[in-house]
Amino acid sequence: MYYADTILHGGAYFAGLGLAEDSDYLVIRGGRILSVGKGDGWRFYCGPSTREISLPESALVIPGFHDSHLHLIMSALNRAYVDLSQARSEEEAAGMVFEFSKTIPDDSWVIGLNWYHMNWPGRQLPSKESLDRYFPDRPVFLTNTEVHGAWVNSRALELVGITDQTPNPAHGEIMRDSQGHATGYLNEMAMGLAGRHALKFNIQKEKELVFDVLQDFASKGITSVQDMRPELGYDLGQYETFYQMASEKCLNVRVHSAASLFDDIEEVIAAGKKYNSSVFQICLLKQYMDGVPTTHTAMIMDPYLDQPDYRGEPVNDPQLLKKQIEIAHQHGISVKIHCCGDRAVSMVLDFYESAIRKYGRTRSRHAIEHVEIIQPEDVKRFEKLGIIASMQPEHMVIQVDNYEDNPYFEKYSPKQLITSWNFRTLLDRNIVVSFGSDCPVVDVNPLMGIYRAVTRKFNDGKPENGMQPNQKISVREALHCYTRNSAFGVRREHELGTLEAGKYADIAVLDTNLLQCDPEEIKNAQVLLTIMNGKITHNHL
Repeated sequence: MYYADTILHGGAYFAGLGLAEDSDYLVIRGGRILSVGKGDGWRFYCGPSTREISLPESALVIPGFHDSHLHLIMSALNRAYVDLSQARSEEEAAGMVFEFSKTIPDDSWVIGLNWYHMNWPGRQLPSKESLDRYFPDRPVFLTNTEVHGAWVNSRALELVGITDQTPNPAHGEIMRDSQGHATGYLNEMAMGLAGRHALKFNIQKEKELVFDVLQDFASKGITSVQDMRPELGYDLGQYETFYQMASEKCLNVRVHSAASLFDDIEEVIAAGKKYNSSVFQICLLKQYMDGVPTTHTAMIMDPYLDQPDYRGEPVNDPQLLKKQIEIAHQHGISVKIHCCGDRAVSMVLDFYESAIRKYGRTRSRHAIEHVEIIQPEDVKRFEKLGIIASMQPEHMVIQVDNYEDNPYFEKYSPKQLITSWNFRTLLDRNIVVSFGSDCPVVDVNPLMGIYRAVTRKFNDGKPENGMQPNQKISVREALHCYTRNSAFGVRREHELGTLEAGKYADIAVLDTNLLQCDPEEIKNAQVLLTIMNGKITHNHL
């Protein structure tokens, strides 16, 4: 007789993908689901060492959340260094950085994240002078909330060799004032000029950072993530770090790592074979087509409202992207390309279509990341080409509580806003939509992403019926996007993403039945229990 390691009984169950929802128990053995059923059949599996967990009637058992797009090391930095998201002016942010600097060794870079000039008076980008007053001799590197720009001081510019005469890197800008002096703001690919120095950590430091942030992820019911290692001009997170943690059984979340699309393909394949386990895999390639709308770097079809002669430019060489996508497709490796604007989306669909036409269908499952706005004709192309829409519902309200403060109103026309975050339209075309957070750009909490996708409201409860209410989706659909659909993106739907016998026991237990509660209750729901590989990684019962 094979006794269970753990048995959950009681509460309601969302198995996923139309599977029976009348179950009331789940049996785990050897890291996998042994049985899901109804009644007291679970007693058959009880042994002397079985852990029996009786759940509250209000609980909902679901597959573990799978975040399809986040930046793991950057998310860890967000917890370890100064968070500037609450700063409401440039001066306040600089003062917060100074206070934080007193808590760390004075021989290191001062690092901060999440400043957002759209919440500051005048919405002006910051300059080095405000930092220089506090840090005349110590380098400072501060990423904005979208991680598409960095604010640095004069010492940092000096250390990395940026002068007033330094040419802009391809697809990036060293911001300069009217006299041609570097202001201390590095846009898009220019971030890498300083980022590759400021954010260079050894393996031991990375392990410490990763271990800490994964504890937080587990507390949010997350059991798998897709780590977008390539940043703008630099990569974050060494493969060896994750491989060692996997070998030491320190990874309590499955990590699916993305190499740079510009890496040598043979080296990526070799690394994928060397660093491979059920909890850590190198199975994706990622890069950027465009930037973000708040700094006018998203590529859009129609001009920006507040900059009517501009539609954004690529942040990488389009022909190089096209070439590398075709190579990846030929080798059966899935590609994920950042595209916020509809013009970027259309161009990358062209590249995917070219690769498919050239090499036929392969095992690749390509995705476009973000898809913040999209042309109607390109929705049909997603369906035709089988491209995944990897989206982040919380981006709709990025760092803004009130609907009337929505920065997109200044950037996009009403016509463009109608095509924004079109979850309903995409799902109705049977397109695979996967959900993630883009943490640390927004909080990693999947429940907030579900709330946003279901209600399309800002934190002030407006608009009353939601923004573009015709694009709302159901709780069940949102759960699919955050579980099985994300697993599909890394070719693991056969072992992850639903509650079925034989699959890995990656499970989250919520204190609220999202399938029956008022949508407003979703944002207040809590995770009672998280299980990954049959092991309890978070317990709040």
